[in-house]
Amino acid sequence: RTIQAEFQPGPNRVTVGGLPATVDPRGVELAALGTRMRVESKVFDSAARSLSFMVVPEAPGPASLRLTYTFTGLAWNASYVAVLDPRLDEATLSAWYCLSNKCGSSLAPRSITLVAGHSNVLAGKADVRGASGLGLTMVSVSCPDTLRDNSDCYLQAAGTARLPARIVYLIDRIGVTVTDPAVSRKDEPRVQLALDMTVSPLDLPLPLPAGRVTAYTHSADGSAHLLGEDSVAPIRTAGSVMLRLGAAPSLRVEKVRTDQKKIGTSSWEESYQIRITNSGSVQAEVVILEEFPGEWTILQSAPVPAARTSGGSARFNLSAPAGARIEVLYKVRYTL
Repeated sequence: RTIQAEFQPGPNRVTVGGLPATVDPRGVELAALGTRMRVESKVFDSAARSLSFMVVPEAPGPASLRLTYTFTGLAWNASYVAVLDPRLDEATLSAWYCLSNKCGSSLAPRSITLVAGHSNVLAGKADVRGASGLGLTMVSVSCPDTLRDNSDCYLQAAGTARLPARIVYLIDRIGVTVTDPAVSRKDEPRVQLALDMTVSPLDLPLPLPAGRVTAYTHSADGSAHLLGEDSVAPIRTAGSVMLRLGAAPSLRVEKVRTDQKKIGTSSWEESYQIRITNSGSVQAEVVILEEFPGEWTILQSAPVPAARTSGGSARFNLSAPAGARIEVLYKVRYTL
């Protein structure tokens, strides 16, 4: 905050009011712009939300002062809205920043810099909006409205982008199927219905922070339907963004390890069989994501090849015809 003062010879009292109720007086700095002065003391009145400084200027006359302070209760998060086209091959995605003011005072900043991943104060509290879980983020946004106390303000982070998209059946890093009959069927691996979108820097200003995504679709008559909600990790690079929408009961999956051997001090080779049964009435486009420790290489894969994702997983894309059972066989070598 910039303050104009008229200094008299000797000590002068400078009082600044209208501060947030959560201001921390220990971290306040008052500095003169273009002149010199000495700050002898400061007093914080929490009831009046004001700070009084006793300052001694180098010379009397007009002066511009800069007050810098920290306070809690101002936070932010990111959210996204995805709308799947009725043709089921494209989705529009819009990104939003939510500024949340719970500091006890209304604020009228001209601009705000949103930061995540740097501050020890935020990173130390995983449940605080704006914490490091959002990913490495620093972006300046204009603030067109007053941030009233106990209110949220939403600013569009990026223009609405049209992205290639499709509905898929996701098999995500499942464990080996347990064959013990005493194990309940609810412990079986679950197949997820998912919205798979492909992003690129040409469509969106990457990177984008983590956030909640609400997904809709429109039917041919224009009616809107909620597909589901999911949270996404920071979107750092071009590639697939997968939204998990819920369980897909028409598909069942089993995973069996068919071979395992140690080939070095810290290296192994393992072979797996993944069986997918589609009891539904339509063909299912299936995406399998597998994760391995250390450095890994897929040595063999059938009937489809494996691709490495930006997140370091192996991805298999295949189709499961209605009423059919298909198998994926692969062999992996990894080194810890």
